[in-house]
Amino acid sequence: MELNSIDDVNALVEIQKIAQVKRLEKKIRQLGYLPLVTFVGIIVFYILRVFSGYFDVRLGDVIFIGLMIGGNCQSNVLRMDLIRELFKLQYGK
Repeated sequence: MELNSIDDVNALVEIQKIAQVKRLEKKIRQLGYLPLVTFVGIIVFYILRVFSGYFDVRLGDVIFIGLMIGGNCQSNVLRMDLIRELFKLQYGK
């Protein structure tokens, strides 16, 4: 694509901006599923534990819950950063 005028440059910049907004929205949407997956993972883990006969809490359980919560928190921080970047792209602030 040849850029012959300022209008061509502005159009190219706008197209790139729209593509970046779409990528950010896709990442934000994908990160939105993680809390639900975390919740389901914890529930399934403990249902399997109850059916297998383990009722006591072990160190592995605490580590598992801690990792699930930590991963969920990290994804929320990343999601917030992406939302800020999206806001800056869309509104220029």
